Amino acid sequence: MTTRTTFRRHVVSAAAALVCAATLPAQAQEAAVQEPSAPFIRLPLAQGTQLSFGRDKTIESVAVSTPDKLSTSLGFVSGIVPRNASQLRDGRLRVVGERGVAYATLTADPVNVPEKLILSIRSSAFVLPDRSALEVFVNDTSLGRVRLDSIAQAGVAEIALPQGILNQGANQVRFEATQFNRVYCGSGWHFDLWTDIELQNSGVQFTTNTGSISPEFFLGAMIRSAFENNAVAVSSDAGWTPQTGDFVLSVANRLGRHLGQLPLRFDPASTVDAGAKILLRDAMSVPVQFGLTENGTAQMLVERSPGGLQALSDLFPPVAEASQPAQLATDTRAPLSTLGMQDVSVETHFWRKDLSFSLPQGWNVSAAKRAELLLNYQYSEALPETGALWIAVNGETVRMLPFSNRRGKIEEGLPVRFYATLLKPGRNVISFIAQRPGQPADAPCAQELSPYLSISATSTLDVPSSPDVFIGGLSYLSDDLSENALEVTSLTVVEGQLTTLLPAATILPLGPMKPADASPATMLRTVPLDKLSTIPTGNIHVSMDAVTSTLSDPKKDATERAVRRSQSVQTGTEVGFVERLFGADPVGSASYIENIRDWLMSVTFADPSRELRTWLASQSGIAMLIQLDPATPQTVYMVTRSEADAPAIAVGLRSIVSGANPIDGHVAVLDENLEWTAWTDRSRMPVLQEPVTAANVYGVFTVLSSARPLQFTGILLLLVVVSGLFAWRALNGGKR
Repeated sequence: MTTRTTFRRHVVSAAAALVCAATLPAQAQEAAVQEPSAPFIRLPLAQGTQLSFGRDKTIESVAVSTPDKLSTSLGFVSGIVPRNASQLRDGRLRVVGERGVAYATLTADPVNVPEKLILSIRSSAFVLPDRSALEVFVNDTSLGRVRLDSIAQAGVAEIALPQGILNQGANQVRFEATQFNRVYCGSGWHFDLWTDIELQNSGVQFTTNTGSISPEFFLGAMIRSAFENNAVAVSSDAGWTPQTGDFVLSVANRLGRHLGQLPLRFDPASTVDAGAKILLRDAMSVPVQFGLTENGTAQMLVERSPGGLQALSDLFPPVAEASQPAQLATDTRAPLSTLGMQDVSVETHFWRKDLSFSLPQGWNVSAAKRAELLLNYQYSEALPETGALWIAVNGETVRMLPFSNRRGKIEEGLPVRFYATLLKPGRNVISFIAQRPGQPADAPCAQELSPYLSISATSTLDVPSSPDVFIGGLSYLSDDLSENALEVTSLTVVEGQLTTLLPAATILPLGPMKPADASPATMLRTVPLDKLSTIPTGNIHVSMDAVTSTLSDPKKDATERAVRRSQSVQTGTEVGFVERLFGADPVGSASYIENIRDWLMSVTFADPSRELRTWLASQSGIAMLIQLDPATPQTVYMVTRSEADAPAIAVGLRSIVSGANPIDGHVAVLDENLEWTAWTDRSRMPVLQEPVTAANVYGVFTVLSSARPLQFTGILLLLVVVSGLFAWRALNGGKR
């Protein structure tokens, strides 16, 4: 099991913090213990975009308002969408840490130009209001700083918008938080410093007095529906056919790209009480039209034709393309600057930088080869003994550099070596994590922070090459996605399937657009549970009962699942050394020789059908991804639990395709906590994609031997025995 580095969080109740804050004298909150000043870092720093904290202009929070006071009969407050889906928590945009930053997109209506930006804000009980603030930028123009004094409940700040600051459609918003802990200082309290922007009640005011609305008004209604957990109604005047189903998926796809991966809930029924409606028609004078229904619901009419899709793309272009990680050249010392990194100067007590890069899909190193990072960095002179810089590769810590013995020194070319087997084809992440304890840790931090760590982008990374091999599996979902390289379709177009598919269609295509003839394409197909037999699985038998049990509601079927696990153990389907060797009941089991024979057969000759059935018996989830057919390696099938939360499944899929949670293997289950667990078919051999040469013979040998380690060991033992027999024969023959 991979060991991941975790940093201990201090768990203290918010009520205790509030009591502590109430008993602290005001002088103690204001008087921060000054930390020893540190000299400026001498390494050259790149002239990149610098975040500016500490502006003088301040906007005081207004009195706390209820959501009802933010809406009128003629409109609503909506329009802010996070650009980083990982910062979205139950309809809230969270800014974390001493110097936190969050990015969002604000949709503006050209018909009704707003005069103010409304923010519903709530902060952690640990945030010290007197010295903490949230600075708001729109299109890189500062609107001022909001005091963070709303803790018990959300406060509403109304910020005036200067004339001409908003563009029609999408506008870039940036939130920069300066947050101090009211009691403690140091890296351990970093995660307790947070400020939430409640998106349901934040944005700009949309109003209308007529039946005509703008595209931005309709988009705002969709955004509000998402944050209020309401469905967007979808209907078709010609009923539901496979062609109509594919078309509405394309509509959802284009809307999702404009909304920046915001998971939307759809309901293909015209009678649903929704905040927005989409109606598909065969022929229209204008391909896309907007209006209000009789009950005041925003509605979009789309012509069911290629012209309708093109008009929709023109109205709602992608807000921001997801940046793809840079491709790393192997067998060369690549500067980190070529991977998108800039020189870094660190001031905060906790700091993390994740640097993503990509390796070729056919890259596979199985031998004990090492990759090497040559790090150029420097610590300042005045640092405590206990702090350190950690370096991790795909979550695995490979080096810790403590502050002691390196303070004030410039380290150039410090070798950080790690096994290349920690890397994988596709997306990889190198993480730099710095922790600086408070001085002292039981008092607020100094108001002015000074840099104590610098990392140069001239540092280099060298990764060994490997032969080009093909393994296949689910990794294609995160390694080969683009506008036309992912097709979300259904084998049977029914309303229930569309309800599951539409949220996924809004967020899955994340990469840059590719030509339509780009091939091959990664396909994601959803299959109803009762059509499981239509999924090609090669030579592996997938039990309908096992899949049904895995995707059943654990609250309803806990007893049945326990019985299934018990039966699987009693019938010998559990792969365990002790059970297979001595039996579940040693008294009534077969002979030890038969058990040893069966165990050796299981570890020597893989039985993927039995292994998959055993693995599924221990799993419980809401969705399952399947890729078991070697003949169609880039087609992935998805089966979901009936009545599963479609947006939750979409969020789980987004974690894969965005690279936040890449998975390997051939079957994966998404559990209730939106965590993926994968199973790998051990019987599938890697396929060499290049001829064997003198240069790659060692790499080919290691890849094939690692795929069958027991068989390889057996062959070596056999060679040893045969060689020993020949040697014995030669020695005895010489004596005669």
